[in-house]
Amino acid sequence: MFDLDDFKKVNDTRGHIEGDHILVRTAAVIQESLREIDTAARYGGEEFAVLLPETSRAGAHVVADRIRRRVEERFHRRGSVHETISGGVATYPEDATSAEDLLRRADEGLYRSKAAGKNRITIVASERRRHLRVPLSHPILLRARSTRRAARAKNVSEGGLLVSLREPVPVGSSVTLVIRPAGSAPMALRGVVVRVEKVERAGDGMYEVGVRLIAGAAQALTVLRRAGALTAQA
Repeated sequence: MFDLDDFKKVNDTRGHIEGDHILVRTAAVIQESLREIDTAARYGGEEFAVLLPETSRAGAHVVADRIRRRVEERFHRRGSVHETISGGVATYPEDATSAEDLLRRADEGLYRSKAAGKNRITIVASERRRHLRVPLSHPILLRARSTRRAARAKNVSEGGLLVSLREPVPVGSSVTLVIRPAGSAPMALRGVVVRVEKVERAGDGMYEVGVRLIAGAAQALTVLRRAGALTAQA
């Protein structure tokens, strides 16, 4: 999944006609970088989806980064507009077993690329497995904008917190998690949703939501868990 960086600024400062020209040139760069068996499509706005059959995760990253570099080079040569693109890579069936989930996972990688500074490619699987997880089963309250939802923490790592709840929260949402450790005052932890996945277990239709917490918050939860202040996973 690809998305042009800061594209709204182009439309606002140079007009939608120039924006349309950039979309056409970007589509051409993507198409030139693919094989005959590959498929590329505009997914909406300034976003593009690319399907790479019979391609490994490493191979998909090579193709995605080639597209990223070619987009940057193409617009850098033109001089008038310096446009870049960010992307996220997910693979079937390692990261998802349905088209909907595969697109969602790739979009999560795309969001992480944006959050990390743009003009880069992120492979979602490597991000998910980078940190050791400590299992939990502790009730929490998730606040997103004006809504409040009961949830349950499933595990915590240096990368953040995985929670389970009945309704999804969009990737990229800023959230506050309120958790009450045993014998302590409630803790309000801020973070950003980086992964959403529907999990069908015994027909309950729950969602797993990965939240990247602000620096230090996940480490504090890990300490509390190991001290017995948070409920361990059964």
